Amino acid sequence: MRRWYSRVGALSAHFAAQRFASTTVDETKVSAAEEKLGSPEQGSRSLQTMERAAAARREIYSLWSSTSDAPQDGTRLEGVTGIISKYKLDVTTPREDDICHGLGDALDRLLLLCVPLGEAGNTELLERVLELAARQGRSLSIRTVQHLFARTSSFPEALGIFYALRKSHVAMNVECYHAMLYSLQRLEEEGWGQRFNEEFEAKDRSEVSEKALEFVLRGVDNQLIPENKPWLGRLMFADADNTAAVKQTRESYDSLNRAWVNRYKNPSAM
Repeated sequence: MRRWYSRVGALSAHFAAQRFASTTVDETKVSAAEEKLGSPEQGSRSLQTMERAAAARREIYSLWSSTSDAPQDGTRLEGVTGIISKYKLDVTTPREDDICHGLGDALDRLLLLCVPLGEAGNTELLERVLELAARQGRSLSIRTVQHLFARTSSFPEALGIFYALRKSHVAMNVECYHAMLYSLQRLEEEGWGQRFNEEFEAKDRSEVSEKALEFVLRGVDNQLIPENKPWLGRLMFADADNTAAVKQTRESYDSLNRAWVNRYKNPSAM
């Protein structure tokens, strides 16, 4: 009988120890959950970050509205530099102070405001914004890529943007990558077309060189996207106006999104 009481006492002590351990674990979980929710100071810090993101969006849209129609204006690059410096838009900024996740489409417009690159042709500003987009895992849209190349002032500048996009490892789907290659190749074709047109005009439009004829029939060498291009002859003979500059305007960028949506909704209408 005495042995039975001793066994019961041992079991009771064991269950009491287990209950104390489970209570301690539950209290630890609760305290961890409270830490995860954050202190009032952290909530106030998050609110300040959101307010700074809203202010940055307003400044970006203001700069976009005032300088997109004059892309060669020197105040454009100065404005971009000022916004980046003021709001610490840099990959070295701690994530709790980073406002890039709250910029939305304004980040795409800030990227477009970096082009044209200016007289120096420096891609530093462009690369900094691209690194921000890559850090956020943000995918560039097709219209952003199209306008990025449409705003370039020369083919070498377009090549610099192409290598900056590859260097930054920004997220890009297959359709967007195809649009980038297509835009780059089209700019090269337009450059060769203008060169052969000047040559054609110098000969009083009476003789077409062998290289120009080969360009019309085959296109440029080492094509990124080999395909038939019936417009090359029109480019060389200057039968079509170069409307690439129209894409530089703010209105065309904002309206192109609607055109792409309609294209995917109703492909037969395009």
